[in-house]
Amino acid sequence: SISQVYELPIGPRKKILNHGGTFVKNLLGGWAFSGNFDYMSGTPVKITVNGTRPLGFTTAGRANIMPGPFNVNWDNYYKGLPVFNINKFQFPGAWRPGTAAPFYSSLRNPFESNETLGVSKRFFLGERVRAELRVEFENVLNRMRVCGGDRMDNSPYDVAGLDPNNTNFNFGIVSAGTVCQGNMPRRGQAFF
Repeated sequence: SISQVYELPIGPRKKILNHGGTFVKNLLGGWAFSGNFDYMSGTPVKITVNGTRPLGFTTAGRANIMPGPFNVNWDNYYKGLPVFNINKFQFPGAWRPGTAAPFYSSLRNPFESNETLGVSKRFFLGERVRAELRVEFENVLNRMRVCGGDRMDNSPYDVAGLDPNNTNFNFGIVSAGTVCQGNMPRRGQAFF
């Protein structure tokens, strides 16, 4: 996370054009530019098993981990394909605990990034009275981030889930059949 504010050195109490009438102060002075830049890796995705076990118990537990790579590819979201290697996980069987860890460093939600830019202008309305107009734009590059793993399968436990009968054909697919944006589109605000 990086934040910065830069005030132009022009106008009252600044190095450049610090003298002059109200018109010059208000026209040239009081300008500032700001930015907030946030970048972070995605949070780990939790894989669970769902389904009815013997005697009618419904549980959510851990899957078995299988050999092979995770092959995480979030571009598969746009193709309606699983975003990771679904053969990496297997239902553990009735009454058996799974061998998979709760989270894996290699299986993460999409990278998150956001750039917010702003510009502000101070107005000098007298010796003691000032006003400020500020305009900010969030997600100024209008990046679309795919929803994370909590939208895979839309199971009752809000996680990506396997089932014992292999009837969950959406396992590993993010929001099958719907568009899912995990961040806000570009938006701006102004205040005085």
